[in-house]
Amino acid sequence: MRKNVSRGRLIFTCVWLGIFALAYILWAFYLTAVSNRLVEYEKTRPENEAERVFTDYFLNADPMAFSSYDDVESKYDVRGAAKKFYYDLTYGKRLAFSKHGSAAGIITYSVTADGEEFARFALSADEEGTWELSKIVLTAVPPRELYIRAPRSALVTVNGVLIDGERAVSEYMLAESPVFEGEAEKRAMVVYYLTGLFGDPKISVKLTDADVELGLDNEGESNFSAERTYISYLSYLYYGNN
Repeated sequence: MRKNVSRGRLIFTCVWLGIFALAYILWAFYLTAVSNRLVEYEKTRPENEAERVFTDYFLNADPMAFSSYDDVESKYDVRGAAKKFYYDLTYGKRLAFSKHGSAAGIITYSVTADGEEFARFALSADEEGTWELSKIVLTAVPPRELYIRAPRSALVTVNGVLIDGERAVSEYMLAESPVFEGEAEKRAMVVYYLTGLFGDPKISVKLTDADVELGLDNEGESNFSAERTYISYLSYLYYGNN
């Protein structure tokens, strides 16, 4: 008799344990499905994705990494100059973001440091209505301009990088003088223009035919000229040989 009672209790317990296990599995499955649906729903709300992008890429990020979000550094800059620029611009300041504008399937947000914009990011929606980060653009650039006057025949470098012809904005001719020995090409000067440099430039103007580097006169914060030293060098050659 006792064996039958014990066996009945065991069966009863096993049945209820099975029911509880099945209920637990169904409940876990339900919670997972609901959680997935919530995640998908949250992704359809751009403000949630915007908050995540701001938090991950700016608020909780290292300011030294900001410059890596966009191809901002000029090829004429010293490596790391843009990184330092954005670090100094944002470190210790209150960061915030706000909606800047929207178009079909794209929303743009402005990121500020103490109220001054230094970056923007854009979210785009796919066919299912999910919003994702599509681009970050750094909008703050140094206002510094740089003008360099050098002989047309010279090689001009900024921070070790040769300036290409696209940076030439004008040309002019030096006044005639015996030191040019009648060669018009020697009188030709070029004005090069660069903007948006993140660091202090190291400029070199070199005469390739004589392997001579010309000194530069700083005619203001943004103007450098090799004109005087160029004429002085040619004068030295001319009067030294005559």
